[in-house]
Amino acid sequence: MSEATYVEIPGEIVLRQPIALTGATMYCWLLDADPKALNDLCDLVFNGRPSGYEYRPLLPAVALVCANMDRGQSVNPPDHDKGGMAERDLGFWVPLVRGKRKDGLFEMEQIVWYHPYLFIDNEAAFVVGRETYGFRKYIGECVMPGSATDRSTFAVKTLYIEKFSPSATGTVDWLWELTADGARGELKAEIGSLAHLIEEAVKGLRERFDRGNEGFPVPTWELIENLVRDLVRGEVPMVFLRQIRDIARADLAAYQAIVEAPCKMTAWHGAGFVRPHQLSIKTVDSHPIVKQLGLRAPSFATGIGWWIGLDFEMADGTTIWEAR
Repeated sequence: MSEATYVEIPGEIVLRQPIALTGATMYCWLLDADPKALNDLCDLVFNGRPSGYEYRPLLPAVALVCANMDRGQSVNPPDHDKGGMAERDLGFWVPLVRGKRKDGLFEMEQIVWYHPYLFIDNEAAFVVGRETYGFRKYIGECVMPGSATDRSTFAVKTLYIEKFSPSATGTVDWLWELTADGARGELKAEIGSLAHLIEEAVKGLRERFDRGNEGFPVPTWELIENLVRDLVRGEVPMVFLRQIRDIARADLAAYQAIVEAPCKMTAWHGAGFVRPHQLSIKTVDSHPIVKQLGLRAPSFATGIGWWIGLDFEMADGTTIWEAR
């Protein structure tokens, strides 16, 4: 494929990567998920292409991550000088493992994260995320508690179609919400270091690892420690499907690639525990979150989660496979 210089049109909002995100507060809960549904998701999005690789679920679980970033700004000098802006990202993260088949066995190489549903309230971050990396982002109104006295509610209002039909009309309304009684309360820094946070998170990972080892290729616990090593370095590898629909034939892709890029922590500001919340998700045809992720019900209580304060950078990526 021949290279072409990106045309820099005045007013372009697809800013050059890497992107630095500072003053981030992230809340995370681990949710039980059906491994068959996660396997089907991997087959649909990544597998079956001649990439030489296969992607499989790491655990019978997904993470619900709600993040508020005080500022997102390009690190690349020409676009860094344009300035930055705040953003909120609320969505579901699926831990996967990339590997290869050898003599019928699945050999696992790298743990990565995939984002099948990610909702964002910033237009520039939406476009950069989709076009540059391949984040499956949706524009929406994202609600999070901003202070200790705010109600502990995390919610997304976005465009959806409840039931597909030729006469159906899209609706902008609340799609899912995560709530707990009362105010959020003060965020107590009960976890003093990244290593301590990882130690606490691994307890939840181990529990799901031990009870999720049937029905799909579960990695060894040593491979999960690969994830821990990545976290200790402050790196979270992510995987994306980048594609553009063909203009002449709608069933074809004019461009299609599997790419990976690391999210790198640049500063640590503390962490602590978050109480359980009640998650409620609408059942709609356009966003089959519960079915596609294999969640146990449209409404259920989460376990204890974590909050994390940090700065990080969405770095340059690598093309794993590209259609020719």
